[in-house]
Order: sequence, then C-alpha cells, then structure tokens
Amino acid sequence: MKFTATQPKLHRGLIIVGHAVPHRATLPIEKYILATTEGERVRLSARQEDIGIHYWIDVESVEREGVVLLPADLISDFVRNVPAASVVVTSPSPGRADSCHVRCLLSRADMQNATDDPAEFPRIPSFDQGGESLLCLDVELLKQIIARTAFAAAEKEKSTWPWSVGIRIEIRGGRAMFAATDSFRLAMYTLAVPDDQLQCTLIVPARSMEKLSKILPYEGAVQVLLTPDRHMVLFHIEAADRSESIDLSTRLLISQNYPDLRHAVPSAWTTRAVIHTQDLASMIKLMLPYTHQNGDKIHVKLLGAQTERFSLSEEPNTMVLETVAQDIGKIENTLPAQVQGPDQEIYLHAHYLLEVLAALDTSEVALELTDCNRPAVIKPIGPGEYVYVMMPITGAQLSPAQVVTPQRANGDDAVVSLTTRQQ
Repeated sequence: MKFTATQPKLHRGLIIVGHAVPHRATLPIEKYILATTEGERVRLSARQEDIGIHYWIDVESVEREGVVLLPADLISDFVRNVPAASVVVTSPSPGRADSCHVRCLLSRADMQNATDDPAEFPRIPSFDQGGESLLCLDVELLKQIIARTAFAAAEKEKSTWPWSVGIRIEIRGGRAMFAATDSFRLAMYTLAVPDDQLQCTLIVPARSMEKLSKILPYEGAVQVLLTPDRHMVLFHIEAADRSESIDLSTRLLISQNYPDLRHAVPSAWTTRAVIHTQDLASMIKLMLPYTHQNGDKIHVKLLGAQTERFSLSEEPNTMVLETVAQDIGKIENTLPAQVQGPDQEIYLHAHYLLEVLAALDTSEVALELTDCNRPAVIKPIGPGEYVYVMMPITGAQLSPAQVVTPQRANGDDAVVSLTTRQQ
C-alpha cells in the first residue's frame, strides 16, 4: 500500500478518528488506526468499546491499493509536527518488512505494525451498509442539542443506573425528544420531525455524543440511522463535494427502568423570574469559593412586586443569591429580575446552575418555582423547546419569610420522578 496526502487533511483525519482510540487499549489492535484505500480516497478507522469512527479523505494519489495498520500515537505525533506539505505513507517500509514508512520532505520514520493482522481489526458499521433512517439534523442544531443535554447525564464511574450515562432519544407523533438525567436534574430538548408515523426510543451514551459534537464540521446535515442489527446508532456526515465524510457509530444503552419523563417537568409555576444569563452566571462564579465549603448550596430568593414589604433592604423585582460558609463568611448578590408572582425562595446546587447557564446562548433565562421542596425549572428566552429541571437541596433553613402556599399559575401540579438532594 502506498498513498500521498496533504498534511492538513491527514492531520484532521487523524484527530477525528483519534477520538475513538482508547487511552488504555483492552486489545492490542485497538492502539492502531486502520487505513484503507477506496478509489481516490483513503478511509481511516478507529474503534474502542463504545464507539467506532470512519473518516474518508481525498488524497493526492494512490500508488498501491491496500490496507495498513498505523500506530495511532506515532503517526498522529509525526503528522502533527511536520510542515504543511505532502505526506507519503508506504507499507511495508522499504527498509523494514515489519513496519510502515511515513515521509514528509526531509523527515521520515518507520513505525512497527507487523504484530497484528489488519483482518483482525474490529468491524465498524458504515453508512453504506444501510439501516433504519431515523433523523436528518442540521449540524449546528445537533451541536446545540448535545451542548444543552449531555452535561446532565451521570458520570460513568458514579452512575447507579446504566441509562443515566446516556441521552434518551424518543421519536413519536412527529416530535423528537432528547433528554438526559442523572436523577437529580433533567435536561430536555424537543423538536418537530417530518415523519409523524415514526416511533423509536433509544439511549445513546452521552460521552459518545460529546465526541460526535467535537468532530462535526461547521455546516452540513447529519443522517441518523439505526444499524441493521439494532444494537448501534450511526451518525453520518458528508461534505457536499465529498471532500470528507464521517461515520460515528456507538452502542445503545439498556433502557430498563428508565423514568417516565412526561411527568418530570412541572406544568405549573407559582413564581417566575426572567434574568440576564451572563449576569446570573457571573454572580454564581463570585460565590464559588463559598459554595465549595458548604456543599455547593446557594440560597435563591425571588422578590416580586405584589408582596408587601417591611424591610428597606428588600427591593421588588430582584433575585437575591446568598451563601454562608462556616469557616469563610457570607456572600450576597442581588440581580434585577422581572418577577411574576409572590416572593419565593429555594436552595439550589451552584454547579448544576452554572452548567446549564454555560450551555445556553440566549441573553435571558427564566427561573420558574413552585415551592421550596419542588423542582426548579430553567428555560431560555428564545426559539426552541428546551427545559432544564433541577431538584432543590432540602433540609436547609429558610428565612423567616418562608415560602407562600403555592397558587397554580397555569395548569396542574406535576408529579416529579427525580430525586431530591438532601443537605
């Protein structure tokens, strides 16, 4: 096998498939990238336990067709550091039968690759093998969906339920819902789809979706397919000029005992406040040295215009954030807010608040509360159907004002299936 590719294209391809190369390979062959000639293009492939990636690039020439295993770390490091010129890959090396040879201008290297057989490389599904078509999404929209949901999934090493490390994709009735929850919070993005007859429910590992977001180009469309064996989902992206193509496939998670998300979002609020997103994020960041000492707890108070006040320090239409750390002191921030409803207060998790604010690109957000023991809801003010639900920290001492008896502002009370954090 022998092909010549430009350094920028080969470098980009190695970066993309590198997301599927494990840091600690379970099998020796997983430390390689498989290069396969296909006409005037070369396909680079990598696979680990959860995901597999194919990446096709146009090359300058293919002198000999074939398949070769490229040591992932060595080839990536070499191509990253050579100039933006032609890179020639030859296997076997003219000087060593057990190696491949890589050359760029005056730099050249032999890389041993004869210890494993390319035929033993793990099989990775590809778009041309077919499957059940589920969705076609704009790249920018898919990136936004992943950014707004994946962070709410549980970390793998800390998860109690297998499904909690994934993003649930549920398609039915002309709607597609993307949701992630670690049982203490829920992030949900909903959009319309053209096929109102399609029904499908699957759970994709959130970390695989985050890797997908990193390798997506700036524009284009993403085809989403269920593989023929129905054990994996495949995302396919191809440039209009076929200059590059990407397939990312990932295994599906077990959905047994997944909570019913239809009742997890409160349908009513007692008090609603609209705040500037960046202002709220900045105030919470100021409080982090204190929240780190008290279990990430922030006391949130919404002060409305309809409540009669006896303290000059309390101004209507404001949000007050307080945190007390026993060994440090107390910090308080006040923000202007458009508050509807009576005064309300609740204890929330600072880190959970910051994560959702960082994922939103709208200038304003709405915080909706029912009472101090029920979920808080955050919604961006802008297009799109997105909701973020977080459970309060209970067992904390509220101020003497206490929370008023909830009066439903719209709809019925929701039955919430998330777990309340105990202080």
